[in-house]
Amino acid sequence: MSLVGGTPFWLKIEAAKYAHKIINERCAVKPDEEVLILTDTKTELEMSMSLAQAAAAVGARWNLLVQDAWMDESSPRILTDIAKQALLATDLFLDVGYSLYPDVPPEYTQMLKDKKTRRMTLECRTLRSMIGGGTDCDPKIFYDIGERMRPYVEDGEGEVHCTSRLGTDLRCNVKGARNINYTGMADKPGMSMCTPDGEFEIYPVLGSANGVIVADGPMNHVRESTGVYGNYPWDAYKDPLKVIVEEGKYVEVIGEGGDADKFRWLIENIPNADNFGEFAMGTNPLCRETGEFSEEKKKLGNVHVAYGRGCTPAVPCNIHLDIVLRKPRVEIDGVPIIDKGKLLI
Repeated sequence: MSLVGGTPFWLKIEAAKYAHKIINERCAVKPDEEVLILTDTKTELEMSMSLAQAAAAVGARWNLLVQDAWMDESSPRILTDIAKQALLATDLFLDVGYSLYPDVPPEYTQMLKDKKTRRMTLECRTLRSMIGGGTDCDPKIFYDIGERMRPYVEDGEGEVHCTSRLGTDLRCNVKGARNINYTGMADKPGMSMCTPDGEFEIYPVLGSANGVIVADGPMNHVRESTGVYGNYPWDAYKDPLKVIVEEGKYVEVIGEGGDADKFRWLIENIPNADNFGEFAMGTNPLCRETGEFSEEKKKLGNVHVAYGRGCTPAVPCNIHLDIVLRKPRVEIDGVPIIDKGKLLI
């Protein structure tokens, strides 16, 4: 969990700086508030401790819970009963686990909404990747970019066409679909954010997605960074993952072994995991391509699609996992929105 005695001193100092940014600026933690930090055995403990120290510095009361990680696709992804009860007693929930997000049971999700609990997610990250990059971006910048996208999503016929030089050719419809432009802030009751943040998330019309996805970016819990910043466990451009989508379902994974087998297992064995649940465009210009999906998916010019929970109307599923496409072209009703990493509107 923790690089005991091995974490460079400079890295601890930088982590402390960013923890204070998250606690003070993005979450606006107040004295005597209850802060719950929930992590797991696959995540560097130094990340949680830096957040705890920042919370303590403003006079908040913090609690740290560590539970077993979801280590593979066949393991149960559920919160412990103790963690569930702790969620209902906190003002701010900091999700720092590799494998926990987004598996807060639906009934608890609703109770958290009713209680207006704030939430910050730092999912599938390393201590080193917590520093710099997308976290340095002023939330107003990426929120404004998302607002520029909004009328193209909401005001027309909603025909989305995503293509790439590697062969992605995907269409879906978003007319009347639920969407979220993330603010990057959790400073008010009920607000939620990620670190880093910045995406325009759309839950497309159920059954409307068709085409080919050629994934050249990371996929959480399938294809990710080795944990060493900047190192890739795959040569994405030479060996991308190809998937066929028909009427809103992932129906075929082309390839054998490794990533293909992991992805195929998920969509074949978890109910509704084959659902095409989300189409989202990154809006954060400072996010980096590091092999870690949680930063790459927020990068301006990148797109991610999800399998599992999602859609309009909503489809339930125990998972909601992302596939990142690097620098594709996206058109909505024939109007170019992004292309080769550039915003065109």
